[in-house]
Amino acid sequence: MRKLRLHFEIDTPTLEAFVFFALSLDEKLYDLTDDSFKAAALNTYTRTLELQLVAHKNFAAGVRKDALKPFIEELEWSVAHDAALTPDQRSLCKAQLDNISLRAGESDQISRAVAGLRLVLRDHFDSIQTAIASIVTKDQKRKVDLQELASSFVIQAEVEGFPRRHTYHIVQKLLITPLKYEKSVDPVATLTKFFKAFAAKPRQFDCAFLAEKTVSQYTDLLGRFELRCQENNPKWDGLNKQQRLFVGSKTDQQVWLIAEKVDARNAAEAHEEVAGRFDALSSVIRFFEHKSTATLSRLSLTKDLETKLTYMSHEAPDPMHCWVGNLKYSESDYLELSDAIHSGHLLPDSAVRLARALRFHKAALLSNSAENQLIDLWAALEGLLPIPKRDGVRIEYFAESILPILTLTYPEKLFSSAYRDILKLAPDSKKVLTEMQCDGSEFARFVTLLLCNEFKTERDSLLTLLKSDPLLRNKLWRLAEAFKSRIATQKTLRAHRRKVKWHLYRIYFTRNSLMHSATSLPYLATLVENLHLYVDTLIRVISKVAHESREALSIEGGLQYLAAWEKIRLEGLAHEDTDNDKPPTPSEVWPLIFGRDMILSPARQIEMIVAV
Repeated sequence: MRKLRLHFEIDTPTLEAFVFFALSLDEKLYDLTDDSFKAAALNTYTRTLELQLVAHKNFAAGVRKDALKPFIEELEWSVAHDAALTPDQRSLCKAQLDNISLRAGESDQISRAVAGLRLVLRDHFDSIQTAIASIVTKDQKRKVDLQELASSFVIQAEVEGFPRRHTYHIVQKLLITPLKYEKSVDPVATLTKFFKAFAAKPRQFDCAFLAEKTVSQYTDLLGRFELRCQENNPKWDGLNKQQRLFVGSKTDQQVWLIAEKVDARNAAEAHEEVAGRFDALSSVIRFFEHKSTATLSRLSLTKDLETKLTYMSHEAPDPMHCWVGNLKYSESDYLELSDAIHSGHLLPDSAVRLARALRFHKAALLSNSAENQLIDLWAALEGLLPIPKRDGVRIEYFAESILPILTLTYPEKLFSSAYRDILKLAPDSKKVLTEMQCDGSEFARFVTLLLCNEFKTERDSLLTLLKSDPLLRNKLWRLAEAFKSRIATQKTLRAHRRKVKWHLYRIYFTRNSLMHSATSLPYLATLVENLHLYVDTLIRVISKVAHESREALSIEGGLQYLAAWEKIRLEGLAHEDTDNDKPPTPSEVWPLIFGRDMILSPARQIEMIVAV
């Protein structure tokens, strides 16, 4: 989460909801956003596209009907929670989904039925915008719905032809810049102007990239892709300082790759179109040359031929490097992983598997292809987990092996993210935590302050420091609600487990599609980002558990230990003879949230290393 200094007071509910929406979009679209709050890969509309594709492919491949169940369940959940749907739309969707569920074994029929379901959602982008405007102007307390709508807006804009890079730049220009520099903002007028930026008609652009000089020799091949090369700099008027610097960065070993009259809705879409053409061209060249020639700059100049304005467009961030910039480790973490492999903490076979997983992880980092990244990461994941039994669904076995780790580490990930944000956005919060009459590190005090009523005064003081950041205030409120009692913690962990399981099925299906037909849906980059998190978590947890073992451990033994802990956590949080809705006391809060005496629990007395 990034710091934003306002030059005005948030003095109305409408203005507060507008600032919340703007900050939420900025948070979801920022390249290094924490994974828990990044714009999701799917909304209700795109889940229908996914279900149709999966049903069609399963029918063609003769896959058993159980493979569709997780996708149908997730779509049902999505319809039930979609704030953009009217009651009538939700009822229509539910009726069709009930019919689809009854015919789960008829993949060909489902594929056709889902297309009918999208008739209800044919104006989904307009519905999302209407719901956002309604909450901002009339129903400002629905912050949770507003945040989900922000995610859905980003996804649906992509469906309508507006890449996330376009949405990011429009958010910065029309929402964040006024909040940063203006002394007052009209929420309704600004929101209306923002939505109009996503109604642009298709027009034509000229695009200029920098490419390796060797590409210029393939004149006829370039022509096939409606591209050409030139030595001289583009003679475009009105370039700003940053754009002139980009033009001046050209070296003697580079040429300008030019595409003219590209049909697109916006500069980002034109950039993606031309980059896609060049990627197809370079694949042909590399097939024959077998080396990494024919590379293209990540930046481009894109000129709107109608308005004569020139934009600098940027390639979407590498999914292997999203969110990781928010993490910080000490050398002891490096030693722990190294010792797990090389110092006898793991049995020889398990050590070899962990070392091999690191090599696949390295290959994914070196690759510039999301397809290869996903395949390499899945190979790392599958190579670490136990070999599945002959009977049963393969992905079910893999999911049940990794889900305990992701469930047990979920609370620490959420609380550490919020802790990092308050230190960054409100440095004075450190003083509030230091002065608390409570044992433990400042991170432990933060968790206690957030959940224990004994520290309500300190909590109010902290929230006062965040009065100009409604997004972070809401993030803390949602976190407190999610873990406010035994029963709430249990529900939160189970809900997270269910969503991650759905996502693992999606990743597995996408991996198989890439392997068997070299196809995937447009959200591949987000799947890579999430799978990267899962693999990183799995590797770190295996090394930590092995490091704590008094004897050489197998990966299977470590996973069984964690599976037992997950069972205890999910089943043992609520007790019949206990008030399960009661807020925790300071002595109860740490074992409640992180587990008592569990190896993966953060140490209460040791301060967390936080990158701020």
